[in-house]
Amino acid sequence: EPANVEAGAALALALVREQRPEEAALFVTRLRQIPDAADDPLVDYVEATLAAHRGVPQQALILFERALARAQATGRGELIGQIRASHGRLLATLGRRPEAKREMESAIAEFERAADPASLARVLNDLAIELAQAHDLTGASRLLERALVATRAASPTNSGATIIGNLGNIDFLLGRPDLAEIRFRETVAIFRGLDRMSKLSFALHNLASALWEQGQVAEARERLDEAIELGRPGAAASLLDQAFLDRGCWDLEAGQIGGAVAAVEEVARLADEIGTAEVAAHREILR
Repeated sequence: EPANVEAGAALALALVREQRPEEAALFVTRLRQIPDAADDPLVDYVEATLAAHRGVPQQALILFERALARAQATGRGELIGQIRASHGRLLATLGRRPEAKREMESAIAEFERAADPASLARVLNDLAIELAQAHDLTGASRLLERALVATRAASPTNSGATIIGNLGNIDFLLGRPDLAEIRFRETVAIFRGLDRMSKLSFALHNLASALWEQGQVAEARERLDEAIELGRPGAAASLLDQAFLDRGCWDLEAGQIGGAVAAVEEVARLADEIGTAEVAAHREILR
């Protein structure tokens, strides 16, 4: 049983992050049974987070809105930024971009007021992704630079590797694969040092793409092959699918038909694993 609302909420959120939603749901039920907890905005926030994770967005929206109203009414300033940031993230996934942007901007202001650089970095990164998807790449880059400063301010040991990688993606989209290469090499070095194999695989794939765009064909192939080998044990099939798609396209460009066919066969095998229309669409590109 949770000793108090704060301890129980922290544990429930940790269970959500660890992909253990059933256990998290049990904790939420127990939290609701604690005296005076029924109207606590923190409990609403935890339940909303769980609902979003379980793919019940309408329930999550209602709970986030109720949590925000209760936090504002009871002067729970420490919660308002977190609620707005999570609410904005959910609105973004639902395609409600103007609302998502407003919530994230409000969350940024809350975290700046509260001098909470770790939370500030996360929401700046989220808003940058929103701006990038809305084709405001310059604005996205500015926010990511702010996020990198904030994450390093939160702790000197924070590498900011994810944010650096996102900056590399923006450079790539802006037509500067040379700048992207510098960022991606940095993320590769960080993830090698941290022994984070799935993230290293993704970073290597990004680096390979930047190298290919600059005509550095030999190293691009080496990095892509390394990404695929590292990714095989645990990467999501959809990530491997994209790597094989790139390998097939590169082989076609080089006139290596056998390699392209082998890549298509790998994509087909992965399609059987994850059964998505997205992979089927990728296969069409190689036909």
